[in-house]
Amino acid sequence: MMLTERHRAVRKAEGHSMVGEPRVGTVTVVPPGCPTTFQVEGTASVLVLDLPLSDLQNWAAEDLGLDPARVEIEPRLVYFDPVIARLFCLAAAGVEREEMSLRAIGHRLLEKHGGRTKSGHARSAGGLSPSRIRRVCEKIELELEQPLGIADLAAEAAMSAFHFAREFRRATGFAPHQYVVQRRLARAVELLADLDRSITEIAADVGFSHPSHLARRLRRFTGLAPSLLRSRVLGA
Repeated sequence: MMLTERHRAVRKAEGHSMVGEPRVGTVTVVPPGCPTTFQVEGTASVLVLDLPLSDLQNWAAEDLGLDPARVEIEPRLVYFDPVIARLFCLAAAGVEREEMSLRAIGHRLLEKHGGRTKSGHARSAGGLSPSRIRRVCEKIELELEQPLGIADLAAEAAMSAFHFAREFRRATGFAPHQYVVQRRLARAVELLADLDRSITEIAADVGFSHPSHLARRLRRFTGLAPSLLRSRVLGA
C-alpha cells in the first residue's frame, strides 16, 4: 500500500502497465507466479505484505466453504480499496492479533479479487472531459486547506452543480465531497511522517477545522489515531 505520493512509478504485470504518481492508500495485488516489475523515480514509502497462497486457500476452505484448489487472486495495479487500506494500517500497527489481521485481509482479497474476471474497462468519464477533470483535480490539490464547495468545483468545470456532481461521481467513483476528503486524508498521511509538524498544524494545512476532525476522519480511513499512525505505521 502506498504511503507517499511525491514520486513517479512504472508498474507492469501480465502485460498491463501503469505510469504515474500513485496516491496514498492505493494497493497493487501481485499473485504468485505473476511477472511484475516496478520502477520508481524519487523516494517512496510503502507497506508490503507477503501473504502465502496456502493461507488464502486454508481460509477459503475453513471460513467460506470454497474449494481451496480453485482459489486464485487476480492481479491489480494501483487501485483504491478503502477496506484493504484500513486493514493494512491495522496490521502494520499491530493493534490486533497478527493472524486475525491477515485473515481479514485474506477475506477481502478473496471477496473482491478472487478469480480472473476483471474486465479491464476504464470507467466512463461521462460528460466530464479529461481536461475538465484535470482542472477540477488540480484546483483541489492546490486549495486543500480552503473550503471547497461543490459550487466552486462545478464552476471550475463550467457546469451546473447538479450536473457536475452526477458526472464527477460517474467519472471518479466518488462524490465531489468524498473525493476532497480522501485527498485531504492522503496529504495528512504524508505530512504525519514529518515530526517537525504538529497534528494541529497538519489539520489546518489540509483543510480540517480542528485536529479532532482530522483524527475522526483518519480513524475511519486507517482505523488509527494520528499519533498511532505516525509512530507505528509511518515510522516517524
